[in-house]
Amino acid sequence: MQSLVDKGLTRHIGFTSTGEVDALHEVIASQRFEVAQIYYNLLNPSAGRDMKANWSAYDHKNIIAACVDNGLGVIVIRVLAAGVIATDVRTGKEGGVALDNDVASDEQRMRKVLPLLRSDHGERSQVAVRYALRNPGVSGVEIGVAEISHLKLAIEATEMGQLPDDLLAKLDELADDDFNLS
Repeated sequence: MQSLVDKGLTRHIGFTSTGEVDALHEVIASQRFEVAQIYYNLLNPSAGRDMKANWSAYDHKNIIAACVDNGLGVIVIRVLAAGVIATDVRTGKEGGVALDNDVASDEQRMRKVLPLLRSDHGERSQVAVRYALRNPGVSGVEIGVAEISHLKLAIEATEMGQLPDDLLAKLDELADDDFNLS
């Protein structure tokens, strides 16, 4: 890939960070890439923080901090947890990106989050985007857009700014307690 840069065929190279997290940390430490797409959302915040020993979902071991430490930009993927955060409607396309991703557990986690959300936090999808942008190591968020209203919601979310500290604290508490799943 570096030869493509050397030949002027591309200016930048990056990778999608889905796989064995220890190997991904090695790839990041190699400093051969400029950006990584990172699985990070409010139902599995482990890419953006250290998790407690009781954490039952796949632990991405604060990979965003590793990116920052090695000068990589971070593009968040699956900010909506394949739609689980945005809606209760399932399409059958919800799983498969992160290792050990369990849609049923994501749905259980989301049921714990819903009572915390107020109308002034925005739509569920907006809360998800705002949550990802709370992390100073995040350069941007990649969203799936099936209709123009999805793009409009995402743009509005960025304009809304950071989520309130009290909500962020409650979300952190839920994650610390493994959303009371374990």
